[in-house]
Amino acid sequence: MHHYGFDGVDIDWEYPSSSDRGGKQEDVENYVKLFETLRHTFDASEKGKYGLSFTIPSSYWYLRWFDLKGMMEYADWVNLMSYDLHGVWDRDDPIGSIVLAHTNLTEIKEAAELLWRNNVPPEKVVLGLGFYGRSFQLKDKKCSDAGCAFAGAANKGSCTDNAGTLAYFEIQDIIKDQKPKIIHDKEAAVNYIVFDDDQWVSFDNKETFKQKVDWADSVGLGGVMIWSIDQDDNDFSALTGLLGRSPGDFDSITEKSKVTDTGH
Repeated sequence: MHHYGFDGVDIDWEYPSSSDRGGKQEDVENYVKLFETLRHTFDASEKGKYGLSFTIPSSYWYLRWFDLKGMMEYADWVNLMSYDLHGVWDRDDPIGSIVLAHTNLTEIKEAAELLWRNNVPPEKVVLGLGFYGRSFQLKDKKCSDAGCAFAGAANKGSCTDNAGTLAYFEIQDIIKDQKPKIIHDKEAAVNYIVFDDDQWVSFDNKETFKQKVDWADSVGLGGVMIWSIDQDDNDFSALTGLLGRSPGDFDSITEKSKVTDTGH
């Protein structure tokens, strides 16, 4: 970390104590112990201070296994994922096999309320934004609204090659080639499109990023983070939409630079 100039570490464990992911009950306590160890190790290091954060879901189903009070004793901030709220995995839980956007501002607000109840200050919460979408194959192509039934995951993307997920740049290619109608759910602060007759995907763009950032500003969150920059297009249009300005051209941003322990 010192050699390459890292400022800190974020732990994204998905998810402690979750029975459907091989978790154990003791994960809750052990996660706090891990952060205690990391904090003491970082403080005793040559640099003396490294940032330490952890990432949490918006879904209460998984969030309930995080000892927020215990972990925030050692963490500098927590990243709240605004994405992966829904996907094809919903067919195995009480929600059932219905298409729902993988990000939803209403549900994000509900998750934030759980943080406030656990005395996590807003300024130590960073809102995670997704540069991708979760996709489904509709069971009936005549029923495409949120809440309609799905048959399974949508087809794989040409680059991501993963059924049920499309990168932002893949979604933009679909919009450019097929010109589907973009449905904007203002309350949920998300968009979705139907393409190839029975394929459905939800995603963020400039408009919905602004809705989420405006809410984050209104409650005093500490900032935003992205998962993940490699899913943007070569024009960085997702990042431009989020920032409200262009970060520069592809060549200048991706130009290699030497990073050393003293030159970062």
